[in-house]
Amino acid sequence: KIMKKTFITAIAAAFAVLFPAVSGAQTIAPTVEVTRKYDVSIGDMVKPFVLQQVVDTNDPYTETVKGSTPYETLGSIPENCRGNLLEGMRGVAGNLGLYIPENYEFFAKTGTAETGAGDFLYITGCLKNISDRTGEKINYSNYDEYKASGSYIIVMQLQNPAAFGFDFASQTGYLYQGIIDTVLAY
Repeated sequence: KIMKKTFITAIAAAFAVLFPAVSGAQTIAPTVEVTRKYDVSIGDMVKPFVLQQVVDTNDPYTETVKGSTPYETLGSIPENCRGNLLEGMRGVAGNLGLYIPENYEFFAKTGTAETGAGDFLYITGCLKNISDRTGEKINYSNYDEYKASGSYIIVMQLQNPAAFGFDFASQTGYLYQGIIDTVLAY
């Protein structure tokens, strides 16, 4: 319990820094971050891939700074724990009342981040396309074809939840559904 509380506090602190509270109890302000997924496999925490390289503006074939290292693993969940963890996250996802489109799997974590600015409810989910092969090879081209095989990590945070009658993040599934629908529409 102490480890869980510390983890939630760390998430809350990160959210508080990245997503400052919106003042006014009458403002519903879900903060959303959508990230294209570049991890090697579920269970590995991979350093974000930020850029391929920096090039000379006068000669685009001359690299001036090396870019991010693809698939640099920062930490991993032990192989023998991954199955149970994924099943638990599938169960959480199944209790949100979401419609998950064909060819996608959905894993989620819900919770309450306790901050100095009050409680924030959050849903963090991985909308994984079953055709996604970015774990095998990074695609450096543009993202015109991303929709056909891309996966997404979507983080939704709801500030001032009590003002809108929400006690638990699982009650906000319909808001999360709207984000999924919007992301997949483009």
